[in-house]
Amino acid sequence: MSRARVLAVVVLLLSYGAVGARQPAVRATVPLGASAADVGHSVGIETPDRSRLLLDIVRIVFDAPDRMDAGDARLRAALQATLRNGQATPQDVVPLPLDPSIWRDSILQRQIPDNELIAAIFAERSTALLYHGLAALDDETLAALGPDRETLQQLRRRAAPFAAFGRSVRIHAGRVVVPGGADAEPLWQSIVGADPTKPAAFTRRLFSDMTGRLAYMYDTIAHLDPARQRFALGLTFPAPARLERLRTLLDVFEQMASEWRVEDRPFTRPQVDPALTLSLVAVSAEGTPSGPLHRRLWNHVFRGDESIDVPFVPSSSEDFPNETDDPDVDAAWLVSRIQRSPSAIGRRRLDTFLFAQRMWPHSDAGDLQMTTALRGFVAFPSLLLGLERIGLSGADALMEASTRAHSLNEIHDEQARRTAMRQFQAIVGILDRAASEGGLTRPFAQERMTSLLAVEVGERGYDGRLAAWMKNDLMKLLPEAPIDSPDPIEDALLAAMAGLSLDRAPGPVVQWEKHAYRVDPARAEFVRLKRVRERQRGASLDAALDALAHVTTTMTTRAGRSASGALASQSGAARTDGAAPAVTVSRDAMARAEQTLADTLTSILYAAHLGDPEGAALEGGNVALRHDLGLSAEVPRRPLGAWRLPHEQFGGREGWHISGSLIGLETALGRLSLRRMDSSEMPGEPRLSTNERQTLTLTVALFRPAAMTDAARDEIAQAVARGRARLASMSADRDELERVSRQAGLSEWRRESLGWTLAHDRESAAAQLSLVELMWLGAPRPSEAAPLDPWGTAVQPLTGAIALQMPRARACEEVAGRSALGLLATRGADVAIAVAEVLAARHLPGSLAPGVIAFAMQDAIDGARLAYFDDWSAFSRATREISTDRMTDYIAALAGGGPLVPADEAERRSR
Repeated sequence: MSRARVLAVVVLLLSYGAVGARQPAVRATVPLGASAADVGHSVGIETPDRSRLLLDIVRIVFDAPDRMDAGDARLRAALQATLRNGQATPQDVVPLPLDPSIWRDSILQRQIPDNELIAAIFAERSTALLYHGLAALDDETLAALGPDRETLQQLRRRAAPFAAFGRSVRIHAGRVVVPGGADAEPLWQSIVGADPTKPAAFTRRLFSDMTGRLAYMYDTIAHLDPARQRFALGLTFPAPARLERLRTLLDVFEQMASEWRVEDRPFTRPQVDPALTLSLVAVSAEGTPSGPLHRRLWNHVFRGDESIDVPFVPSSSEDFPNETDDPDVDAAWLVSRIQRSPSAIGRRRLDTFLFAQRMWPHSDAGDLQMTTALRGFVAFPSLLLGLERIGLSGADALMEASTRAHSLNEIHDEQARRTAMRQFQAIVGILDRAASEGGLTRPFAQERMTSLLAVEVGERGYDGRLAAWMKNDLMKLLPEAPIDSPDPIEDALLAAMAGLSLDRAPGPVVQWEKHAYRVDPARAEFVRLKRVRERQRGASLDAALDALAHVTTTMTTRAGRSASGALASQSGAARTDGAAPAVTVSRDAMARAEQTLADTLTSILYAAHLGDPEGAALEGGNVALRHDLGLSAEVPRRPLGAWRLPHEQFGGREGWHISGSLIGLETALGRLSLRRMDSSEMPGEPRLSTNERQTLTLTVALFRPAAMTDAARDEIAQAVARGRARLASMSADRDELERVSRQAGLSEWRRESLGWTLAHDRESAAAQLSLVELMWLGAPRPSEAAPLDPWGTAVQPLTGAIALQMPRARACEEVAGRSALGLLATRGADVAIAVAEVLAARHLPGSLAPGVIAFAMQDAIDGARLAYFDDWSAFSRATREISTDRMTDYIAALAGGGPLVPADEAERRSR
């Protein structure tokens, strides 16, 4: 029998306490000392889970250092009083990593009865944090470290880094399993200063650093997938170059975010850190990053971008002389350029790199074109993100778009610049909306976008040229309005934005509550847009275009008369027609007509994002006319906020309004997509942070009925069912636990909690996994007919893209700790998955999902009672608690002016 197999058998026997009466076990179950409910209540946990209760307490009570404020002191005192004086039942037991004898002899170094052990451990921050770190280790690792008193005492002295990063220590067959495998062992031996074949010494050295930055880098790389591990470790380079690159990477970890001290805040992370960067970069299976890789290119892109407001400077051929020495980007170089800059600048650099990878994964375009386009992304991010959604990805087209935005910035007259920008941005937003809803095909939207970029911009803006483009290039190619209307141009545009198209098949007829309904989300959206436009008032698009056409014709006629007068004057005739004042009057009329067109286009775009026509957003007048581009009269030729993603502003002279670009309004107005069953209800104070809520509301705003196919609905529902069956049939076998954890994307802490629950409280195991995790455990089979991403979550906080993506099988802890970014909510697909299950069970079309989710997401947000800012399990629990009856109410609400139209009424409309 091999050494590894012998060791595995011994560990298994130790786990069950079967080797000698006095042989310590690697795990134990001990009395809590009080009821779980009382202990949870003492620290603010409403629904305690015994398998995770102590881990949650660490996060709530011991995240801050011992120099805590009075509130923290009261919390710790309440916890201790409950643990020492509470009333417990035999069922109030909790998991303990390592045998109680090891805690008494090697860690606490005093004799304590089992029923007081938890109180003793949680009396001090160092031992509580040590518990947290040990709780993530597997049996074989605990078996290797448990007998080593020196190592345990070292880990207690470095308890904060170990609590956060100890999860990555894995010992198998007498050696540390380092990130990157055997090829990386020499690198880690050099960096850590200990041999991985000597686990205790290696672990002590890994956590000997006072700052915890070495352990931070080790943990980061350990939690990358194999391809990204190869990239981070430089394993694609010759062996002699690898160590230098890894040392450079360690320098970045050690020097970045000096204000963040692991010892003080082990569970927080810098908002933009190397772990986030390395996890997002797209790489091949071999570890080579995709996209443009020449360092020279990226040096030009990042040149002069150290301020928030970066002017657009096109690149020229002189910037790219024929140089033979132009190395490619590697992990250390990229992370260094991102991390060694202020947080906002570093985030923009990361977004720019990820944008380039999405646009040109194979780097087909030339460096000059890509550099200019990427500098355009830095200066005009909302525009290029909008073009990405439309599908315009060519480097030449993005260069042209950046040049057009630059020409709009260069208009000298402030009012003319503001008007022309609003017109241009509103049309881009409208084309984006129509393409995403399916009212326009993407090729058609791309062609119209290309022709829009060709419309000339003069010193006074468009001077009627944009209106002519709309009539002659855009509107003539759109299908006619679906109704007889006094404003056929506007209604044709609204129909495209709603998803109505000539080749659209009628929606299915379904039976709901003994009535027949036609499912027609596009028609419902068209009706909503019409109602919003009625409440906005103001000129219709038809009227605005006609007014501009009239002014243009008048100016052309008067210009002709002026020319005739000039000829007459040259012949000696006196000027008596007042031509010069008339031209001035015509210019004023043109400016007013152009502004009316800008107001109308802005209002039409806003209508897509204002939600319920009877909602509060429309009660105070047309909020679209309050939009603030963020232009500055003091710095007239700089973009400032006009091309950045929009955001809400409160207060001031204008009251509530949106500031920034008109492109990407979902990012600012997403919350208006949510709906409440009873608007008179007063929900409790939300526990989710503002940023997490914003990610969830953006998710709802990005759902599109046409993209949510029945095939995907069924695949999601079936995968969840398979996941539940798999979980129900699980054994306590360690290998099975490892496989399930990998497939579901559970962290080490979640893995051990699930194992304990299966052994001690099996009936509660079903609640251990979120719906996302159950789905991945059920191995879904996405395809072209059943794409999962349209049922996913907004990834804008992660990747910068305004898009949906189904969360991958990855532990939520990988995006935790960055409260200002809203990253945890990028894991929040539970609501969409729950709705997919309900619709599949009732044989209702997937296209109804956005309407149902709008209600369900609001209830999940209201019901998520987080115990601490990263307590994402509370959101999953709130979703599970939405009852079947409540889901029925959501669906029924869609028949009240929504996508469920009585079949007889639908037939009358079609005639």
